[in-house]
Amino acid sequence: MSLRNFKSVAASFWSICLSLSLAIPTTATVLQPSRSNGMTWKEHFKLAEQYEKEKKLHPAAEQYELAWRKRSDRTDFLVKAADLYYQTRDYRKAIDTYQFFKDNSRTYPQARLNYAMALKQCGKYDDATAEFLLYLNHFEGKDRDRATIVELVGEQLNGCALGIRLSEVEDKRVQIEHLSCNMTGANNVSPIPFSDDIVYFSMRSSSNKTALMRTQQHEGEWLPADTVRSLPIAPNVQFGNGTFAPDFSRFYYTQVETDPKGRQWSRLYCLKREQNTWSKPIRLRDYINTEGVNATHPCVVHAGGKREILYFASDRKGGKGGMDIWYAVRDMRHDDIDFELPKNAGTIINTTGDEVTPHYDAENGYLYFSSNGRTTVGGLDIFRAKGQEVRWITPENLGFPYNSGADDWYFVKNKSGSSGFLVSNRLFGSSKLTSTEDEIFAFNIKKNVQIALEGEVLDSQKKPIKDARVALYEMRGQDDLRLLTDLKTKDGAFRFPIFPDKLYHVEAEKEGYRLTYTRLSTRDSNNIIKKNFYLDRYRTLQDAIADAQGQYQSSKTTANENANKATQNNGLIYKIQVNTQTDPNDAVFVHKLKRLEELGAFDFEKIDGKNLTRVMLTNFNTPDEAKKVLAEVKKRGFKDAFIVKYKDGKRF
Repeated sequence: MSLRNFKSVAASFWSICLSLSLAIPTTATVLQPSRSNGMTWKEHFKLAEQYEKEKKLHPAAEQYELAWRKRSDRTDFLVKAADLYYQTRDYRKAIDTYQFFKDNSRTYPQARLNYAMALKQCGKYDDATAEFLLYLNHFEGKDRDRATIVELVGEQLNGCALGIRLSEVEDKRVQIEHLSCNMTGANNVSPIPFSDDIVYFSMRSSSNKTALMRTQQHEGEWLPADTVRSLPIAPNVQFGNGTFAPDFSRFYYTQVETDPKGRQWSRLYCLKREQNTWSKPIRLRDYINTEGVNATHPCVVHAGGKREILYFASDRKGGKGGMDIWYAVRDMRHDDIDFELPKNAGTIINTTGDEVTPHYDAENGYLYFSSNGRTTVGGLDIFRAKGQEVRWITPENLGFPYNSGADDWYFVKNKSGSSGFLVSNRLFGSSKLTSTEDEIFAFNIKKNVQIALEGEVLDSQKKPIKDARVALYEMRGQDDLRLLTDLKTKDGAFRFPIFPDKLYHVEAEKEGYRLTYTRLSTRDSNNIIKKNFYLDRYRTLQDAIADAQGQYQSSKTTANENANKATQNNGLIYKIQVNTQTDPNDAVFVHKLKRLEELGAFDFEKIDGKNLTRVMLTNFNTPDEAKKVLAEVKKRGFKDAFIVKYKDGKRF
């Protein structure tokens, strides 16, 4: 397969997505009943060709598949069906049909790639990973294309890995609802919140007619949508998407226009609120609606009461790739539509791919947008970046459940900030069974529900340890801990308020006892979590010195402890050699060793034939446990300390 074909596959969903945003007729049409009873394969084939000519691509795919089922030797019918299912984003059907010929990479080199992409967009990341790797292994294109293919497929593999990782930390506070007001058999996009319970949106029917719709939530249910009549947008206008200014003084929207050559372009328009009525549509200046390019997806921010910032998406010159996020600024003290020249939001936001549907959360300073130019768990993923205009921090993927294996975009928050809307072609239970149409989903962020962690700190005899220290950390990564609080126990008991959907690291310690810790997840927890800590005594420095005053040998207690640990760990234990001394009783050295008392038990080992003694910190079951303590030992002034492994009592 050529590099050109691969790039077209990687971007195939975007041609559909862009057409939806511009209200241009698209290849995805409503699933129609199959006409199979009594029809021959030739009749199915002719009907498929007719549907394809009429741009009814999904019905065409069905007819090609039915023709193949009656003529299984005509694999070309099945290839047609699979490619059209994929093109119309019916990924389940694409998977079902590609599987019959994906292994024949010589004849159908693109089939396995499309199959892998469809698996990814269905959220089947493990299966998709295996297929992407097989595609690379069987790639027989030109050598000059291989590096680029490896890079592009590698990005899809990264997306699968990201999907697996993010699915493990899905934000359970976020509830997703499929709006019952979605118009059946139509694409429903561009949710425009008017209030927390009223939303406008754009609808494009299967006959490619567009309309601005309105729905309202009543007693928890979204009422059937009706056409918006309060805004003076002509019914014959192809409405794409829109947004209200924060003070509802203006309404900016996208309108699709056709040039003399029959090409369609998105243009930005404005309605101004004048007393209790709206003005006629005003086309924004030509330096925003540039000839031969698209300007769409407006979002308006008011800054300091003086500046109006219009963010929008465009494929104009000076961008970083396909569609980019741009912005233009207007002086709010003048009642006109004169913006400054548009500026690109910069390379931190924009990529060589496509960035679309900007939404700016002015209260928290975040720009939300969708992109296919970054590592994504689906096609288009929703990202956010803190900053404004051209100053941004690196965008972060919102993760699940905002994103899915499908295309997710048009993220917008309600004024309250705890709810909002997004658009997706994802499957959703029994209310959305196909991925061929985009529909509107609502999200609601549940308030943090406080739960509790409680327990006791006990010794090896299960007796409470008074005045033990228990520390609670929040885990932000494998080794990224943030101390939240700590306390000293009363009669061994402790209690911490904690929150659901968090990862915590908890430590218990007391002088004379070995520090013990645990890590716990509060995912799916909504009540009290009980956890007891059992602390083992360790030998103090004074105990070790007392032994050393004899023959520099460990006490029977320590020897027994070492033997017990080694037995429990297949004969293996780990120690940290702190230093080597001629006189371990040296007062200065002993004072320095006191820095390490709470890190473990001390042991002195006499070196046979030499007047030297090894000063050891014991005992650790695993290398990781020893490494963690070693780092602390070095911080406390023993830079030459190192780990030693013991097997059945022998030093390695």
